[in-house]
Amino acid sequence: AFIFVGCINNAVMADFVIEAEDYDAGGEGYGYHDSDTVNSGGTTFTGGVDIEDCTDTGGGYNVGWIQAGEWLKYTKKITAGEEGYYNIQVRVASTSDAKSLRLLNKPQYGLNQIIQGSEIIFNSTGGWQTWQTKNAGSLYLSEGTNTITLDSIKGSFNVNYIKFVKITDYKLKWRVDTTTTTYSSLLVSQTDYA
Repeated sequence: AFIFVGCINNAVMADFVIEAEDYDAGGEGYGYHDSDTVNSGGTTFTGGVDIEDCTDTGGGYNVGWIQAGEWLKYTKKITAGEEGYYNIQVRVASTSDAKSLRLLNKPQYGLNQIIQGSEIIFNSTGGWQTWQTKNAGSLYLSEGTNTITLDSIKGSFNVNYIKFVKITDYKLKWRVDTTTTTYSSLLVSQTDYA
């Protein structure tokens, strides 16, 4: 008979944030696609991506003037300890309604795919620097190189960052019987919202 004797948190917490302005190098058509060649944000960044100073908590920069059809690509190396399921959050700002974006992921050994639940439609946040966090689905990030693409469907919004929140794994501990100390493990997932 199996007897439940407790659970052990087996996760390596690996939440991480990708800043919108930290897109891949390589220029137009590789690290990003922008509808013009000018940085309308007034910062010293070169290229067509529109980067401006950000007044969100933590400061830094954000990507703005995002139009339909534009995209930004981010390559992230995932270690064995980071591999697993993540909830995704996108920090956005806009002055008008019905804006939308989606996220795509291409694992090191796989095809580019839309992240399930990542297509989000959002309304005005109240200003270009009035920020809100929107849930954008979840995905499994495999060990190795993963390429995340932020794809604008209906533009005229700003993005500060994409946050990946690790879903915690727990191991349930079972005792085989009452006369032995041999254990067997069963892996289950529990959502841990940070």
